[in-house]
Amino acid sequence: MRSFFTLVFSSIIGFFAMATNHQIAVGGSLGNAFSPSSITVAQGDTITWTNGGGFHNINGNQATYASNPESFGNGGAASSSWTYQYVFNTPGSYTYQCDPHAGQNMVGTIQVNAAPVASPLNPGDIVFAGFQADAPDGFAIIPMVDLPGNIEIKFTDRSWGPSSQNGGTFDWYSPTAEDTMVWTTPAAGVVAGTYIRFEAPTSGSNMLVFGAGGITSDALTGISASGDNIFCFTGSMDNPTFIAGIMTPPSSNNQTTWMTTGNALSTISYLAPGLVDGASAFAFASAHIDNGYYNCAISAADTATLRAAIYNQTNWVTDNDPSVAGATNWPLCNLTFTTGPINSIVSFITQDFSVLEDAGTVQIDLSIIPPATSAGTVTVRLTAGIGLDTADGSTVPAFDLVTGDILLPVVAGQDSLSIDLIITDDTLVESNETGTFTIENLTSGLTAGNDTVVVATIIDNDFISLGCSDLFFSEYIEGSGNNKGLEIYNPTAVAIDLTPYLVIESGNGGSFTDTLNLSGTIAAGATYILCTDQADATMQAVADTVLGFPSVSHFNGNDALILWNGTDTIDIIGEVGVDPGTGSGGGWTVGSGNTINHTLVRKIGVQSGVNNWLISSTQWDAYPQNTFGFFGSHTMNPCGNTNPTLGFSSGTLTVNEADGTVTVDVLIGSPDPNSSTSVQVVVTGGSANNPADYTFSSPTTVAFPAGSSTPQTITIGIIDDMISDGTKTVDFALQNPTNNAVIVGGTFFLVIQDDDIVIPAYSIGDVTANNSVGEPDSLNVYCSIEGVVYGENLRPSGLQFTLNDGSDGIHIFSGGAISNYTVTEGDELRVYGEIAFFNGLTQMDADSVVVLSQGNALVTPAVVTFLDETTESELLEIKNLIIVDPSQWTGSGSGFNVDVTDGVSTYAMRIDSDVDLYSLPVPTTAFNLIGIGGQFDSSSPYDSGYQILPRYSADIIPTIGINEFEESIQLYPNPVVGKFTVDLGTLEKVSISITSIDGTVIYEGTVNSGDQIDAQGWASGVYFATLQNDQYSTTVRLVKNK
Repeated sequence: MRSFFTLVFSSIIGFFAMATNHQIAVGGSLGNAFSPSSITVAQGDTITWTNGGGFHNINGNQATYASNPESFGNGGAASSSWTYQYVFNTPGSYTYQCDPHAGQNMVGTIQVNAAPVASPLNPGDIVFAGFQADAPDGFAIIPMVDLPGNIEIKFTDRSWGPSSQNGGTFDWYSPTAEDTMVWTTPAAGVVAGTYIRFEAPTSGSNMLVFGAGGITSDALTGISASGDNIFCFTGSMDNPTFIAGIMTPPSSNNQTTWMTTGNALSTISYLAPGLVDGASAFAFASAHIDNGYYNCAISAADTATLRAAIYNQTNWVTDNDPSVAGATNWPLCNLTFTTGPINSIVSFITQDFSVLEDAGTVQIDLSIIPPATSAGTVTVRLTAGIGLDTADGSTVPAFDLVTGDILLPVVAGQDSLSIDLIITDDTLVESNETGTFTIENLTSGLTAGNDTVVVATIIDNDFISLGCSDLFFSEYIEGSGNNKGLEIYNPTAVAIDLTPYLVIESGNGGSFTDTLNLSGTIAAGATYILCTDQADATMQAVADTVLGFPSVSHFNGNDALILWNGTDTIDIIGEVGVDPGTGSGGGWTVGSGNTINHTLVRKIGVQSGVNNWLISSTQWDAYPQNTFGFFGSHTMNPCGNTNPTLGFSSGTLTVNEADGTVTVDVLIGSPDPNSSTSVQVVVTGGSANNPADYTFSSPTTVAFPAGSSTPQTITIGIIDDMISDGTKTVDFALQNPTNNAVIVGGTFFLVIQDDDIVIPAYSIGDVTANNSVGEPDSLNVYCSIEGVVYGENLRPSGLQFTLNDGSDGIHIFSGGAISNYTVTEGDELRVYGEIAFFNGLTQMDADSVVVLSQGNALVTPAVVTFLDETTESELLEIKNLIIVDPSQWTGSGSGFNVDVTDGVSTYAMRIDSDVDLYSLPVPTTAFNLIGIGGQFDSSSPYDSGYQILPRYSADIIPTIGINEFEESIQLYPNPVVGKFTVDLGTLEKVSISITSIDGTVIYEGTVNSGDQIDAQGWASGVYFATLQNDQYSTTVRLVKNK
């Protein structure tokens, strides 16, 4: 029993240690109101009411509100400054009121939620077994211990920041797009080993649970396919106990482990406290994996073995295509926990593969899970397919020439094995050859797993050259939209009749086909062009055939293309019968490019088509998407040409801007043995700038000595800037060759990839939420925001204005000018900077501005009767105001504050020295006021000092018709000592409300002209009398003397 009571007592202590003190403002600038008037708190939380002014109290007694679970209150009303605290220990719904003003609806409500049952879970008690970032988002878990019933277990895709980033919390990152899902276990609990899967059926929808329990709260709205993490924890976001974690790092920064330095990002995280990588957390060791799952290689073992198997990436199936590694493929991997010795499982890690025979050495890997407990032997048998013999290669360890057995010795503690397949690159034209590796015999303590067979296919790379004998594909454009086209080249010396030729599209792995019968003739050395009827005008201008949908030219990057000459396939692009997908990681790789979103141009040395894609895929130069400059003509190394030929060693090269320098060779073929040959290298275009992005002197002349075929190298400097400006390109060309040389590979594209972190873009609402003391919870976050400019520039030497995106506003500040931007109301901007705050006002310290559009409409001002945190940087309107003290309108300094009142509340109006109102006289009649909410509070908590700042004189709007109403009303004598008379002139009866300067209501009622009101008992000072009928309202300042 002592253990039980210790657990309960610890849970209670832990619960109350997390209690929160909530603040409610009373009266003051709010008038007769509470703020917030409704609040939800947790059992054990404290609420503190603070009276800001006025005659108020707190009454939540059951005598007044019988349904309250318990009574609370601070007694009778008082006008002095006071605070009252109460700890709510009983869950339920509460109502309370201010007794003097209950009739004016000065009533508040409180919802007290029951404290959750504390969780007894520890790190590693739950493991992740699946992860899907491609729609539909989802993940899977397996509890490694029995889970009690009715406990809350939480999951979030927020990243955990370091101690230098807001103290080591989730709080460094504010956007609500990443938040928490709460899963509550069923009342009967969950048995250890139960496989549980969560899935969002559609993008952005709530998760569904398959297996056990229910989801009681879901704000986990999206797992990013650009890298993300999920943490499992109990407790609160502010005080979590971490149970498990999983992360797939992004491709953008080449990170393949949990972060250890720098700031966390929304796509990559630090390892949360208490978690151990490989034991209670798991990070994929390869960047940018969208989907993956544990393949259930081991489902029965002791807890430690199962956990080690699940958190070993070699036991995961991963792919960026959800049809391969998505939830529809996940096995229902329920675990069985055993005790005592268990055999080690031996499986192939390497899957079936195909390689060209010039691949050299290929390593075939095996895993041993858990590591072997004693010495032993694994026998792998190599079975040769048709045509495979000892002349084609060997293995290390060597295979037995009779049985084909490969003996792999195992020592205690060993967790992996490998076989080297050494392939002989011969010159024989032969068919493809296969070898099958099978795990056959294992000694005691070792057991074969699920993956026991690997088939290796060796692709022959020797073929009979039919150079310059038939047509072949010379260019392929898979551009944006319908910018799709094919170019066919005739390398022969004669015209060719196209009648027998077909172009065939094998779409989506062969699920559909389109066929085009060619017609006409193609001249020697000429091209035949196909494109869609919606292709770019430059493509259609050179096309021989423009095709409407559907057609062979409406292909995507996952569709194979075939060129048929009437009797045989003479060329292909892609693999017929295979669908590589179109998403991230889809398409077929071609050199440094892909069949998706690229232009491919056949290399200059290719003189015939090839019906083997492994070979053909190496014969293309890849260019960026929507490169159309080669379309309509093709350059090939001439058949039998004897003049020198010049060309670049590569058609395209991709580098990182941090690489410093890059080199490319200019090659010469058939050099003249008697004379030198030279050529100029020039820059012809591209999006990169010289010298901001690269350095190169254009033109640069390279020379080849007589008889020399040594490549000539040019060097290009790469500038590593600090600007996130995306990928840039530089286009190079060869020109002005000497010695009758022929340029046959005269273009080179350099692609410079940006290595600067992409700046996150947030909405204004994402970054303007505050913590409990009024500081922005996105403090020091660097990001970009977009919105429309409101108001004038309040800092001529820099920038100071308000940006509003239609839903929320924020103050923009810069101590100096930015890119010569002139503040213009109505401009739509993208602003880059760091979230900061100044005297309670959330702002962005901007360092750059991009103008997106101009002349945008502004939002309609929100009509308010209060100023608080919710009105900060919003466009507001307060109606029927008068100046409290005209002497405050000083027209001096950097600006001045003027108190204004509507007869109920008093507001601070700030007139900045940079607006035209600064030099105008004080308003003398009632007016409506439009302005931007502000704050100036120099001490924590930042919950006072709220202001409204008119932008210009047009924001002070005299009340229409009010002058006649005002002129009809007089209060005399004024000042008054005893009674005063209300003179309404020609007006009929009006209502009157008289308040003291702190907002306390002194008198309310209706009066006729000539009625008297006795002020004998009032304290001396200034009062405000608000008189109104069904059309107009005015406020008169009344002075009471002794």
